[in-house]
Amino acid sequence: MTSTPHDQFAKEYLAGLLDPFGETQAAREVPSETRQIDLLFIPELGSDLSPLGLLGRIARTPCILEPYSSSPNPAAICACLLKLLIYQGSQQRMTRREEQKLLETEQIMLWIIAPTLSMELLKSFGAYPREDWPRGVYFMAENLRSVLVAVHQLPVIRETLWLRALGRGSVRNTAIKEVVNLASDDPLRMMVLRQLTNWKIQRERNQHDLAPV
Repeated sequence: MTSTPHDQFAKEYLAGLLDPFGETQAAREVPSETRQIDLLFIPELGSDLSPLGLLGRIARTPCILEPYSSSPNPAAICACLLKLLIYQGSQQRMTRREEQKLLETEQIMLWIIAPTLSMELLKSFGAYPREDWPRGVYFMAENLRSVLVAVHQLPVIRETLWLRALGRGSVRNTAIKEVVNLASDDPLRMMVLRQLTNWKIQRERNQHDLAPV
């Protein structure tokens, strides 16, 4: 599967934040046609994810994270939903073979994270905000177990910082400034700045390779 520098950065960035708290699997293949989940995260029992703010709240239960560098179209969102359904089917088959029951807390949730999402697109998927979640988080119908995150709508607070770093333009620039201003001994600060630097270098290298000779 071909990935852009942003796609690779987003997967490594999210995995870097979540690794201390559970098991992350990047580019996880699912049965049927070869399809890959961008990032699958299974939290360790008892992990304290509070330092990750909104990202930590998302990752309290098993989740599929699908970050986008630009606003996904309806077909891309449907492709994510298909990967979720295929993965759910494989989970159910495995638990039946082992004669176990899949607990509610073990069922996977899909989180599609995009720098921008139009209200028209959100409406087309029946996505709606909930009072117990910040602005910018939109849930689909309950049994779909899927959520759309519009990064540009997230409130500018510490809780949303790690997700706002996946935004574009002024949203990302503001988040980077906030990261730089964190305490110098903050372990997340160093990890995020290192990944942002690597992503910038890779993006500039790709742009140089594509430049006409």
